[in-house]
Amino acid sequence: MSISRKLKRIRKSLFKPFGDWWQGQRDNHLVLLGTTFVAGLAMVLWALIYLLFLLPNAQQGANEYSDMLTWTWVALAGGMTLVIIVGPEFFHYLSHRNTLRELFELGSRAEFERRRKEAEDGAEILGSQWRARLESKRVELGIRRSMPAGIELVESEGSLWLRNWLDTKESLLSKRFPEAEWLKGPAANRKIVGLSVVGLFAFGWNAIFGTVRHAVGEPRNMSLDLNAVITGEQYRATWAPHLDLISSLLIVTLAIVLGMTRPAVDTSSSEEEE
Repeated sequence: MSISRKLKRIRKSLFKPFGDWWQGQRDNHLVLLGTTFVAGLAMVLWALIYLLFLLPNAQQGANEYSDMLTWTWVALAGGMTLVIIVGPEFFHYLSHRNTLRELFELGSRAEFERRRKEAEDGAEILGSQWRARLESKRVELGIRRSMPAGIELVESEGSLWLRNWLDTKESLLSKRFPEAEWLKGPAANRKIVGLSVVGLFAFGWNAIFGTVRHAVGEPRNMSLDLNAVITGEQYRATWAPHLDLISSLLIVTLAIVLGMTRPAVDTSSSEEEE
């Protein structure tokens, strides 16, 4: 047996357990790829921030970031590797997901049948739950009389509620500001939800646990006081937990915005039912 064949056999035996595990996670491929891709982007972003903004100050021996240069280069290399390898596959899966979501909104039986191949390819790649949703749509359009044997659309109320929230085209926010056309879409709604959640987490963490060090080498157990920052006071941090007025207002504002990203309730229809 040639050396190349031996190497191929060894490589195949080494990666076989991972390949078997990956095939067993068919329903979770999109989530796994998305999580890995975002992690790679985060690593690259951290490396860029460090090299562009923190590295000049890190040249000082007393700087708290001076010992992170090696790990930053490791993060940059690892992040770039993940983005290059995982990125194309993730966007390939994402395109199939977007195509299926577009098809599920169709009300025309003829149009749905015309794009049947796209739907079947996407469902095959994304897994059993998307296959079940595809068959459910066929039943809804009258293409099938009932769901095929062995296929059942099982969706918890929690996941359905979350999907309806993230995919809504008419949120309470878009109803409140009808002239802002950019608010009337799932993409804008998801971005607002994401930014609100990140903001609430950041301000909450700062208030409860703290994000500022008392001195170099000390833990981050002091809360940044935005009131002091705005007024230009000398001491801009207080021992955590601490919540200043500006942070309180921002938390309340973000919570209200997050609540207004929920789907708008059709009060007219509910009144007619009454």
